[in-house]
Amino acid sequence: GTENIFNLGSGHATSLNELIKVLEKVFGSRFPVQYSESRKLDVPVNVLDVSRAKKELGLSPVTGLEEGIKNTYKYLKGLFGV
Repeated sequence: GTENIFNLGSGHATSLNELIKVLEKVFGSRFPVQYSESRKLDVPVNVLDVSRAKKELGLSPVTGLEEGIKNTYKYLKGLFGV
C-alpha cells in the first residue's frame, strides 16, 4: 500500500534553467541546450510534498541542490573515475 511511500525532495521548485546553471557550475563547463515547444503531457510545475516524510520519518531537507549535486559528482568521480 501507499503507507510505505514517501516523497523525498527539497519541497521547493527548481526550473530546468536553474538546474542547468547549477550543473554547469559544478561540472565547470557549459552544456548545449536545445529549447523546444512544450508538449501537452508535460507538467508545467512539479514540487514534491515532503510533509509526510517530515511528519512520519522526521526527515527534513538539509542539503541544498548545488551541494547535493557536488557531493554526488565527487562520489561518482571517485567510484568510476569520471
